[in-house]
Amino acid sequence: MPQPDSPLPLVISQSTAFLRRSDRLATEGLFRKSPSRGILRAVEDAYDRGSPVDLELFDDGTHLAAVLVKTLFRALPEPLFGPETYPVIRTCPRADERPSETLAYTKDRIVGCV
Repeated sequence: MPQPDSPLPLVISQSTAFLRRSDRLATEGLFRKSPSRGILRAVEDAYDRGSPVDLELFDDGTHLAAVLVKTLFRALPEPLFGPETYPVIRTCPRADERPSETLAYTKDRIVGCV
């Protein structure tokens, strides 16, 4: 469960915690399928008011959480990773093949160059 004193926005901490539970990250079409606009707007409004949202209450909570994360990152005025980091990201070992190497690479090379 997300920490109340987290420096991350509530929508990010809750959505990523929700996605990491069970096997939700393996959901087919995770970042391609969208919930209804009405539901998305209502949930975004709740987060804008600072209200936590129980994503378990939604039939399609997995896709809703993914869209919330994607929407927030798209709304940033500048990308988290600029074009100069793309070559570094592209050479990252695949997590499904070498998870420990992927984690070390991400910490040392990707986060280190931002």
